[in-house]
Amino acid sequence: MRQTNIAYAILDRLHYLLLVAAAALLYIYHPSDLSIFAIGAVGVYIAANELYMHLNARSRKRLSANVVKMLNITSQKRLIDFPLPVVIADKNGEVLWYNDRFAAGVDRDSLAGMNNVLKLSSSILSRQITKLTFSGHSFNVYRDSCDINGSTMNILYFIDMTDFKNLQKRYNLERPIIVRILVDNYDELFQKAKETEKSSAIAQIDAVLSDWAAAVGGLMRKTEKDSYLLICRNADLSEFIDKRFDILDKVKALNISATAFPTISIGIGIDSDTPAGNEESALAALDMALSRGGDQAVIKTRSGFEFFGGVSKGVEKRTKVKARVVANSFNELLSKVDKVLVMGHQYSDFDSLGACIGIARIAISRGKQVGIVFDKDTSPAAPLYEQLTQSDPEMAEHFVDPENALIMDGPSTLVTVVDTHRSAYTTMPSLLKYAGKTAVIDHHRKSADYIENADVFFHEPYASSACEMVAELVQYMNISKLPAPEAEALLSGIYLDTRDFTLKTSIYTFEAAAYLRKAGANTVNVKKLFQTDMQTYRLRIQMVANAEIYKKITSIAVWPETADASIFKVISAQAADEMLKIEGVKASFTIFRDKSGCVNISGRSLGDVNVQIILEKLNGGGHQTTAGAQIKTTLDKALQMLRDSIDLYIQDNPMDT
Repeated sequence: MRQTNIAYAILDRLHYLLLVAAAALLYIYHPSDLSIFAIGAVGVYIAANELYMHLNARSRKRLSANVVKMLNITSQKRLIDFPLPVVIADKNGEVLWYNDRFAAGVDRDSLAGMNNVLKLSSSILSRQITKLTFSGHSFNVYRDSCDINGSTMNILYFIDMTDFKNLQKRYNLERPIIVRILVDNYDELFQKAKETEKSSAIAQIDAVLSDWAAAVGGLMRKTEKDSYLLICRNADLSEFIDKRFDILDKVKALNISATAFPTISIGIGIDSDTPAGNEESALAALDMALSRGGDQAVIKTRSGFEFFGGVSKGVEKRTKVKARVVANSFNELLSKVDKVLVMGHQYSDFDSLGACIGIARIAISRGKQVGIVFDKDTSPAAPLYEQLTQSDPEMAEHFVDPENALIMDGPSTLVTVVDTHRSAYTTMPSLLKYAGKTAVIDHHRKSADYIENADVFFHEPYASSACEMVAELVQYMNISKLPAPEAEALLSGIYLDTRDFTLKTSIYTFEAAAYLRKAGANTVNVKKLFQTDMQTYRLRIQMVANAEIYKKITSIAVWPETADASIFKVISAQAADEMLKIEGVKASFTIFRDKSGCVNISGRSLGDVNVQIILEKLNGGGHQTTAGAQIKTTLDKALQMLRDSIDLYIQDNPMDT
């Protein structure tokens, strides 16, 4: 301890050597009266500083002696024998005295250097209770003050919480968590399988999941033919995360069907006070995983959701039953309100506006006062709006501005959100606060910040578009006559999101298109809606020309100048589609910064790369083949964030790059 004190004394005087060396060099290279004066000044400073330190040490020693003397008079024995570590410091934090228990509870070298308690925590003298870690221990420090010979002294009581912290940590690690597992495509796998083949395949899935559970000492039980329940410890969750839930890949690797590979969805509930609460969270997490296409693990905590996996294409699970049930629920909801407001997402595209038109037609047929919230100045779907207002005067009267929308909103109003399920992305989020009823109709993969407590939540991630979903509702709602311009509006949304009926199509997509064609939709008129002028076409080609190949499988095009979002939303999306024609490109991204300072990113793929997962890291969303994001940052930073997200995706999902 004496050697340590000497070391601290040397460090305190190290600057003397630097001052003397500087003065000597000045004298050697520039001998003058000034250099002689500098040498003298350095000598005076050293002498004065040594005198100050000596007097200060004597003063502290005298003060310490007074403290000990005062303690002898009052309560020295009680403090010395006090069962907790105690430190007495002056108002400036200088340590004047400590008892043996404090000395025994800390490292000797740390104790020698701790001449001021403010080094432990800058707020230790300003708070009654301070939590800190010192010398390998966790302490709660309680401060009391007293007056000794006219000087304010601080008495600090150190309560060692290390054992409690360790016990708390162990308790958290040992807490049970609930895991719900579902085989996504159970019926598809065994639809045509023989009973013997089916039994063998199921046994393989059971064995893989049982081994996964046994590796962590978990309790696995099969609850239904395609469902499992796992109970394990919180500590096991870290192992699952470290391995990126490799059980997803192990199940997919099973060779049990010639036509498809099995996938599972996992929902995990943690942080609840009771097992029942964790079970509820696990079911909510499993529902979230299924709403995002399956083949992934979702953890639900008190703060939100965490996602893992979800790379492969979702197994389509759609029936007419769901649309029929939603149609009945929506019809019942309409009977309880007097007014209906319909809105899509910001910068409404053809799918968003077309779906709004379809819902508006349903509400009008039920005799409701209808308002469509639409901003034509920022919408890429302005051509559809212009065509509709000219050819369908009745529908044109139902478009309302934000002020009138707020007037219509209230307890007797149903606010219906289409083509998004995130309140922050809607045209007017404030409408949801005052609505008496709410309904959501969307086809994008479910995000953690979805609109909760909606009276009707029609979410179908396997649908091609919101317009396809609304077209199904229109059929089941028995609309007597769907005007041709409105049918064309719905068809334009399907046309946009399927990229001319080439991606994300199903039998339901073509059935919806056939119904709209029967209602009078002219495919030539729909095609004309997507025509662009020569200037827009040139900008799109120029944006594609700016593209660079990144990691061999992605193409990124950046527009370097500030752009008009209402124009470049369309240009960037079309440019991203265009870049998919480049050989070797599996995913394409376009980036531009609008006049509000927001960076807009569009992502496209043909299915090999999940652009939704990549852009979800940037607070975006969408589908496996179509996604977008908006970030308030600089263009360069957004580009780097996108590259980092692509790198992470490739790291988690190795591909031939």
